Amino acid sequence: MRRSLFLIMALMLATPALGTVVITCNDESNGVVSISYNASTETELVRAFALDVSVDSGATIEAIDGNSFSGGEGNKYGIFPGTIDLTDPNNPDWNSPIAPSTDPGAEGTGLGTNRVILEMGSLYDPDVYAGPATSGQLCKLQLDLTSDCNVAIVVEPTRGGIVMEDGSTPSVTSGGCSISGAQPVPPCWLWLGQCHGDTVGDDLTIDLSDFQAFKAAFGYDYPNANYDPCADYDRSGTIDLSDFQTFKTAFQSGTVPGDCTPGGTWPPS
Repeated sequence: MRRSLFLIMALMLATPALGTVVITCNDESNGVVSISYNASTETELVRAFALDVSVDSGATIEAIDGNSFSGGEGNKYGIFPGTIDLTDPNNPDWNSPIAPSTDPGAEGTGLGTNRVILEMGSLYDPDVYAGPATSGQLCKLQLDLTSDCNVAIVVEPTRGGIVMEDGSTPSVTSGGCSISGAQPVPPCWLWLGQCHGDTVGDDLTIDLSDFQAFKAAFGYDYPNANYDPCADYDRSGTIDLSDFQTFKTAFQSGTVPGDCTPGGTWPPS
């Protein structure tokens, strides 16, 4: 009997612990950050998320991508308890996953600030739907930033945190991410001859078409509408005499070497 008891205890101790819900974010470029979850090691599905998302370096959260999630019943996290409108029970308005700034645990947060409280939940008939996936994307946020910043994601306990379908609270690993404030450079800055005067990108040949494009942009600075980054050969943000000398040398030779270094800083400072 004692031996059997020890064996049972040993088996219990050897049983793997429950998994962890992992929350991650990813830089989608141009200030867009996606937020995802992974609960594939859990025995239960996640019923609801309440997450505190913040950014630093003076950045703000300006919008949430309405195409990155969907509301209503079914196999998705589309119930937004903080803003749901049940005035018409037969046609509820699921509204937004961003909790109101006047709610407990969400004071002072919201779009236009550096913090938002995200709330998402599931609502489905198990006889009809299998329920949400064990991993996937929750939403995308649009940031307004002028430099690199960091995104932090933590569980918001006042709003319920993360809850499983059986009502239990799981272990949570929540990692942040770094978001680049750099914007993609103009495509012409990747041309091998642009820095030498190839304004229109026609196989490194410098001719009247390049001159006409340069002439139209000469004297203008970024962000003037007449500023043409393709005519900004030194990528300084100003199309001036320095660029003219570059063009003059290239025009006299007719062709230019294809040795420009791709890139630069955009927008130009």
